[in-house]
Amino acid sequence: MLRFAALIYGLAAAIVATAAMLYLLGFAGYSMIPRDWLEKEVVQEAPPLTSDPDGKEAADEAVREEKTDEEAAKVQPAEGSAPVDGSAPVEGSAPADGSAPPDEDVPLEPGAQVIEEAPDASGQPTERIRTEPTLLARLIYTPVDDHGGGEADRATMIDLALIFGVCLIHVLMSRNGVKKLWTWAIPAPIQRSTCVLLTSVAAGGLFCQWRPIQETIWGDPLAPDAGLLLGTRIAFGVGAALILLAGLSRHGFNTLGLRHVFCFFKGRQYTPPGLDGPILYRLVRNPMWLGLLLVVWASPWMTLGHALFAVALTVYMPVAIFWKERNLIAQYGQDFRDYQRRTPAIIPLTRWGGGK
Repeated sequence: MLRFAALIYGLAAAIVATAAMLYLLGFAGYSMIPRDWLEKEVVQEAPPLTSDPDGKEAADEAVREEKTDEEAAKVQPAEGSAPVDGSAPVEGSAPADGSAPPDEDVPLEPGAQVIEEAPDASGQPTERIRTEPTLLARLIYTPVDDHGGGEADRATMIDLALIFGVCLIHVLMSRNGVKKLWTWAIPAPIQRSTCVLLTSVAAGGLFCQWRPIQETIWGDPLAPDAGLLLGTRIAFGVGAALILLAGLSRHGFNTLGLRHVFCFFKGRQYTPPGLDGPILYRLVRNPMWLGLLLVVWASPWMTLGHALFAVALTVYMPVAIFWKERNLIAQYGQDFRDYQRRTPAIIPLTRWGGGK
């Protein structure tokens, strides 16, 4: 029963981590999705054209008319004569019922964006066509590229605090010393899954609480450059494929903690995967980090908020790789040092971080 519970726990942690990674793809690639996939047109009945929605002005006008009728009854003018006060009707005045002239602008509902109005025979709009997010947009929407952000300085401080919190948790969870401290509370087979779960929850909190920063660095969300859009989509697709393939490899299963819980479930001693991994790990030691870099930087519309996230991830990457490979050296010894010398850390066919 304990082994089965550990297996379920490990699978749940892996599912949460996968969901966080998919959300990251939407977080970074939202601006590349075609706009007609994210917005739909909705026909809405137009509100009545009136400047007195509560009817107060109409009620006051009715009282004034009643008094005027009483005074007119006392002095009966001849048929066809001018009004009692000698005034002429004022052209363009508002009707007695309080309605506004037909050409008066009608305020929109909050969040509505009018793209067309359909008039009736009198020229007054009877329905309004507005846009609203589609189901896809509601599922993956994130404010990383949104234009509704607050003050830039305050948003930057909040975003940096969120990034620092996630990076701190990720570094602490990767330290062997921290894992030894909680051995009394968390059994060894699910320690890796617990690290993955806590880091994924922290990343989810970052995505939900992210504050957008409005300034655009490059690109136009409404009229993107065709060449830039094609190039960024290709780079984004390559990055997403690297993340997927690395996650599905045996090294990816080990990173997610699945190898640990499966060995425990089958009653076998845990053994780390060998260094002779798939071709991705022969090209670079960290293909998932390479995929993440491509995903966060491949954007046809780069806002300051998006750039802040991309720069922070790029700066944190060497720190994360350092602590990860320090643990791997302790685990594999000289074999991993040899692997470091012959395989680059991030960029294939280069000498950065190793390689020929």
